[in-house]
Amino acid sequence: MSRDDGISDGEIRARLEQFGFSEKAVDAYLSIVDHGRVKLSVVAEEADVATSYVYELCSQLEADGLVTVEDHQTPAVVTAKPPSEAFERLIGDLEAVREAVAARYEQPEERHGEFTVVKSRQTFLSRLEEMIDDAEEEIAIQTSPDSLQDLGPALQRAVDRGVLVLLSLETERETVSDLALDEVADVVRVGVAGMPTFISVDQREGAVAPPSILEWDHTDDAGIAFVQGKVAPVLVGSFLGNYWPMSEEALVRHGRSLPRTYTHFRPAVFDATTHLRAGHDVAARMRIRPVRTAEQFRERSGTVIDVRQSLIEPRDSSFGLENTLFVEFEDGIRSVGGENGFLEDYETTRVTLMRDDSR
Repeated sequence: MSRDDGISDGEIRARLEQFGFSEKAVDAYLSIVDHGRVKLSVVAEEADVATSYVYELCSQLEADGLVTVEDHQTPAVVTAKPPSEAFERLIGDLEAVREAVAARYEQPEERHGEFTVVKSRQTFLSRLEEMIDDAEEEIAIQTSPDSLQDLGPALQRAVDRGVLVLLSLETERETVSDLALDEVADVVRVGVAGMPTFISVDQREGAVAPPSILEWDHTDDAGIAFVQGKVAPVLVGSFLGNYWPMSEEALVRHGRSLPRTYTHFRPAVFDATTHLRAGHDVAARMRIRPVRTAEQFRERSGTVIDVRQSLIEPRDSSFGLENTLFVEFEDGIRSVGGENGFLEDYETTRVTLMRDDSR
C-alpha cells in the first residue's frame, strides 16, 4: 500500500521513527490520522496496545503537538491536527538545530573559545607553528631571530601558498643581514630587543608571551594561546597600531599576483598598494554596503585609484590602523574600508582585485 505522493506506509513509519517516535506511537498516530477523529478504544485496538497504554501514547502525541485528546467526555476521543499545523513545531525545532549546526560548521574556530596557558618553550613554538600552518590569508607575527630559525619553514610554507605575512623582529637591523627574510615574509620590520612575542592568524586565533618564554625551556613566565574571534582583532590592532610603527622597515616583497580574492581587508590593501606603486592599473569587484547601516551587501565593480595604509613605507594613513581603498565607481570615487569600518563611505566583506589592462 502506498500514498498518493508515492511514499509508502513503510517509509512514512520509518521517517516518523527517525524523529524519535516509537513503533507503537507511530501505529497509534497513523490510526488517528486515518480516522480524523476516533475513540481511544478504537486506537488501542488498531495499534494492538492496552487501553491504559493508549492513553499514555496519545498524551505524548498531544504534547508533541500532533493530536488533541478529549478525555473530559465518555468515551474519550482523540482528533488529529492538520499536518501543516501538527508538524510546524517539529519543523521549527529542526530549523533551529540546522542553523546551530551550520554556525558551528562555518565558524569552527569560534566553537571552543579556547584560552591556553603555555610555559614550555617547545610547546609554545609548536603552537605557533600549528597556527601558521592554519593560516589562510594573513599572519602578523613578532618574534626573535633565534625563534625565526624554528618558525621559518612554516612561515615559508605560508608565503608559498599566498598568505600575507607581516613580520616584526625584536632585534637590531644589523643582526638580520644573514637571514633569508624574503622567503618567510612579505613585509619585515626590525624593532627593539625585548618586545613581546606575538602572533595573530586570520584575526581568529593567536598567542602572546614575554620574550623570556622563547629564551629557555624552564621559566616562571607564561604565554597565552587563544582561539577567539573577538579577541584576536583587538590584539592585532594593538600590535599594528603600537609595535609596528616603532620598528624600521627592512623588506617588502612584491610577488603576490592578481587576480586574488580576499575576505580579510588588509591583504587586499597591501596588494593594491604594491601594484599601484609598480604602475599597474587595478580593478576591484567588491561586496559592499554603506557604513553604519543595516542595508544588504551588494556587488559593485570599479577601479582602485588610491590607498591609505600604514603597512609599508611610505605610510600615508592619518592614524595607525587606517586601511582604505579609494575606488572609482560609475557614480564617482568612494572610500571603502574593511568589515565594520566606520570612517569610509562603504564597508566590504569580500574583495577581488584584478589587473586592469583596459586603461
